[in-house]
Amino acid sequence: MKFLKWSSVCLLSFLSVLLAGCANQCIQMPYGSDEMSGKVKTTNGVLTIASPGSDLSSGNLLRGKAVVVNNTDKAQSAKYQFTWLDAKGFPAQTTNPWQPVVIAPRSSQVISDVAPDASMNRYVVHVCG
Repeated sequence: MKFLKWSSVCLLSFLSVLLAGCANQCIQMPYGSDEMSGKVKTTNGVLTIASPGSDLSSGNLLRGKAVVVNNTDKAQSAKYQFTWLDAKGFPAQTTNPWQPVVIAPRSSQVISDVAPDASMNRYVVHVCG
């Protein structure tokens, strides 16, 4: 009976370590940083997040952008969110929810979000595999 309890505990411990090692990753890329790209591990491979940029929306609010690149032969799923910052580096009171994105094999997609108001002039894009 004791052997059965210990073997169950060992098996559960092993499985939790194994599953933790397979967990997807997240990356944060601030607009204007020196890093031009980063990589995120997903269930089916790796996505590259490239060159965050910006332009103005039709309402003259900053629109943040990044390119998500899938160089694999399988579709990749991820989620993303933009955190908007004011000139002092404080985050906006409101944040849009996480958005899902599916990137087709051997393709890329631009992800974007518009600042909630004109005081927000910087952002950090978060992408999780």
